[in-house]
Amino acid sequence: MDTPHDATDRTGDDPQGSAAERDRQEQERARVAADRFAEDLVARGEAVPAGTPLPPGATHEIEEGEDGERTLRRQRFSLH
Repeated sequence: MDTPHDATDRTGDDPQGSAAERDRQEQERARVAADRFAEDLVARGEAVPAGTPLPPGATHEIEEGEDGERTLRRQRFSLH
C-alpha cells in the first residue's frame, strides 16, 4: 500500500509530474493571473491603452508588444 509520501505511479515517476511540467503549469497560472489583473483594471476604468490620455481614476497604461504580450505600466497612484 502506498503512503502519501512515497506514492508513485506504475512507472516509478513522481505523481505530480516532472519539474519541467510543474514549471510550465506555474507559468500558465501566472499568465492567467496577470491577464485577469489587466482585464479587471480595464473593467474598473483604471487602465487605458498606451498613448491614451489617462482619465480621472486611471492609474495604468497597457502596452501591447508585437508578439501580443501585454505590459502594464503604472503612471500614477490613486488617492482612494
